[in-house]
Amino acid sequence: MWTIILVALLFFFLVCRQWDVLYHHSARKMNVARGIVNFKYFNARTLGERLLIRAFPNQRLIDAFGINNAFTTTDTWVHKRFVRYATGLINRVNADNEEWRHLSLLGQDTLRRLLSAESGHEPGDQQQRLHLTSTVRILCFVVVLHFLFPEVENIDLQAARNVTEDINRLWVQSKDASRPVSEREQDRLVTMIRHMLPMNGQLYDIYGPGEQSNPLNITLPAFETLWRVVLLTYVHIAFRGIGSDGPRVTTESLARGLLGDLPSHLGTGSEKEIAALMISKTDAILQEALRLYPPTKRIHRAILPTHTAKPVVIAADIESLHRDTFIWGHNAHDFFLPRMGQGLTQTQKDAYMPFGLAPHLCPASNKFGERMIAMLLGVLFSGLGSKGTGTAIEYGDVMLDGDICAPLPTGREDAESWHVTV
Repeated sequence: MWTIILVALLFFFLVCRQWDVLYHHSARKMNVARGIVNFKYFNARTLGERLLIRAFPNQRLIDAFGINNAFTTTDTWVHKRFVRYATGLINRVNADNEEWRHLSLLGQDTLRRLLSAESGHEPGDQQQRLHLTSTVRILCFVVVLHFLFPEVENIDLQAARNVTEDINRLWVQSKDASRPVSEREQDRLVTMIRHMLPMNGQLYDIYGPGEQSNPLNITLPAFETLWRVVLLTYVHIAFRGIGSDGPRVTTESLARGLLGDLPSHLGTGSEKEIAALMISKTDAILQEALRLYPPTKRIHRAILPTHTAKPVVIAADIESLHRDTFIWGHNAHDFFLPRMGQGLTQTQKDAYMPFGLAPHLCPASNKFGERMIAMLLGVLFSGLGSKGTGTAIEYGDVMLDGDICAPLPTGREDAESWHVTV
């Protein structure tokens, strides 16, 4: 008997010891990631030093898109001018209910036009099978373009489709050194976007008078940090397993109720809008979405040459931290609605970095990002519906189609076969 007890105690001790080692490993990983993101890992004290560390890993975006913005520049003046311009746009819209109402109506109209274009009929006339990923990309791009360039009117949806497909293709291509992006491909993309803007974009030189700037300087960061969050969150809540907080339909119907009615109230300043945006359940949905699907999965920095021949790129894996079971618990990979409202530990608060960290915290972290995501999710819930309203999804993947609880892949090309039937 005593032998059994001693063996059991030894086993328990070893398990606890192993758990403690793994937990502290996760905590160390989190601290290193924070140091990479906030530049303390590099002991970088000046803006110029930080820009050098950030610019090198983003060189591929210069090669692919010809951009010159806060993420790619080593020029402190360009960085400050870009941040000031982006912050001004965000603050303008955040403070204006009518702007939000306009963007909400634009999103609804864009989705209605996409549905009509796919079927040749008005929405609701018959069942429609829609390429979901392309639809979400176009929806987000149109709304982003109107947000960034308010004078834009009547964007051609086929042109928007071409632009978003080109952006996605060139982004993937930029990661493959054996497939460099040609100047012809780059120029074609920039020209297509300029044709959508008044006076071919000459009104929007964010760096002041002089050479016409590339509209992708400001468009690319906004679009790229938005569309995959919206796509994955919508699919997860509308069609996938939710987690251990009760039946899947509970969270789905709650999200549909909160977010599906939002487009018709957004920007009105009404009690219904305030209730939808401010209650803790909405915050919990958006924060959990940003935990599972952060806008930037990995934040790259470069260790500048000292004794090495060239810079060494390292990354803070934000997605991995946001899903670490030793930080978030056994259900870290689930969409667990009560998580954010039940009180986070200090380690969880430190690990949660959807918008980065100071001194380069994303300007959209002032609730603008959450509000934009909420608005676009509302457009999708009200315009496409969910499993609870009879909408069906096909992934073109045996595992995803067969197991509602299988985690969604987050790779850029993983969702290209997803379709919904409305």
